[in-house]
Amino acid sequence: MSRSQLDNLAKVVMGLHEKSPDARIKVRAADGTYIEVDNREIREAMKDSKSSLAILDKLVFSEAYRYLKHAEDVLNTKTAEGYSDCKTNCRNALLSALKALTGEEKIREAVRELGKQGILGKREQEFIESFGDFLAKIYNLASKKGPHPPLTVEEDDAELVLGITRSILKYITNQATKPRGSL
Repeated sequence: MSRSQLDNLAKVVMGLHEKSPDARIKVRAADGTYIEVDNREIREAMKDSKSSLAILDKLVFSEAYRYLKHAEDVLNTKTAEGYSDCKTNCRNALLSALKALTGEEKIREAVRELGKQGILGKREQEFIESFGDFLAKIYNLASKKGPHPPLTVEEDDAELVLGITRSILKYITNQATKPRGSL
């Protein structure tokens, strides 16, 4: 979908919101995936920007950023369960962002699709494969496997995964919202 089509879609979503501010709005993409938002999410997206494209970009990533926010919140509980939930929410945030952009549920396939769509810019295939490998390793690092490590190690692991997830989401969001050809 071209940026002008996305701009038109964003304007339609905002118009629907104005007509029925309490409704949840569900938009189906060509690949069969859905973006579903409510009035709070739209208000939040409109708070910082009046550009319809910027608002749509925020809405597309809203689920991923909700997972990230929840990861931050549960990390602050300073409990083993909170650390585990933090890592799980980081995994969900990565997968949500990739799925929103590509419709793919597997990390490496999603990254290949990001490359095909030009979201990763004009990069060598080696970069795209390495980025896919990196994301898959981060995704697996956030996985809860084996016996619980001591609490301090669990906290350190959760903080590491959260920091890396924040950086990856920022990078992917910036790349996805950047006009094509401006790299």
